[in-house]
Amino acid sequence: MQKLIPFLTALLFVSPSLLLAQQTLTGRVISSQGEVTVLSADGQRVQAARGQAISVSDEIETGVDGLLQIRFSSGLLLSLDCRTSLQLEPGITAGREVFNLTLRRGQLRLITGEQNTVIHYLRTDAGLLAIDTPGADLAIARNPGPDMFAAVYKGSARARTNAGEMVLGVGGDFDFAALEPGNAPAGLQNMPARLGAQSNCR
Repeated sequence: MQKLIPFLTALLFVSPSLLLAQQTLTGRVISSQGEVTVLSADGQRVQAARGQAISVSDEIETGVDGLLQIRFSSGLLLSLDCRTSLQLEPGITAGREVFNLTLRRGQLRLITGEQNTVIHYLRTDAGLLAIDTPGADLAIARNPGPDMFAAVYKGSARARTNAGEMVLGVGGDFDFAALEPGNAPAGLQNMPARLGAQSNCR
């Protein structure tokens, strides 16, 4: 009984909102090629495989030949390019589920589900993209430095840095943008080459 007391006490300090988000959002690998590893919150590292369950608190890394696709219960389709490192983290904001995807390096693309009710935040050191519309299709890529590029192919997103924000896609003047710390997002007329298909692998 004495051993159970610390465990039960710890449970009292776990956010019910965070538990709800973790229980609601689940993912499964639908395609994995090359070197792709998944690091769980308990420190276990495994090679990704088709059909593998993905937790919304996992960290994912792809190697020089690694490519990965994950489908989440919210309908989100997430694709990771090679040489990519991504941290996943769930949450709740104003009663709505939030899914934080922090890109440490590399490139990713996501398509939200047609019935999506989750707010997705794509984060890097440069800033973030906030997406809360169903059926959105967008991508981000990090350069070796702190800056990032963003593209919205369908729907809309809010691009934000510590110096300003702008709407990309529907309702905005640009579909592409460059973000860097200390400067407002800069709209781009053309898609950056950095966001080309599997450009990070060449």
